[in-house]
Amino acid sequence: MIGVWVAGDVVGVTEETIMAGYYEPFIRSIVLKFFNESSFMYRLLAGEFGIMTLTPTYVIGLLMPLVIAFYFFMSIMEDSGYLPRIAALVDRILSFFGLNGRAIIPIILGFGCITMATITTRLLGTKREK
Repeated sequence: MIGVWVAGDVVGVTEETIMAGYYEPFIRSIVLKFFNESSFMYRLLAGEFGIMTLTPTYVIGLLMPLVIAFYFFMSIMEDSGYLPRIAALVDRILSFFGLNGRAIIPIILGFGCITMATITTRLLGTKREK
């Protein structure tokens, strides 16, 4: 769901249609009123890699839908009882490595996004496990 639908379709709409189609031209037109298109300040603020164009496009258009969808689907799996069952299933295997069953959640997340895996290591009990 996240890899195909959210990363493909939803991010395509938010990043390309909304941010690149509406937001970036709007910001460029505002910045263009104050600075010449060839000036350093215009390129810094609204150029190809501008602070007011690229940063919000990536954060709001690319990362935000992925993070929201990821936490949404993980909460569904947790509320349905699927994640606790996986944790109980792999507890014996992970105890061989000095971890408990809860460590499976950061491991699963690590296959998709290392940032999410790092954030969820706060679930683990000891500093050694983290």
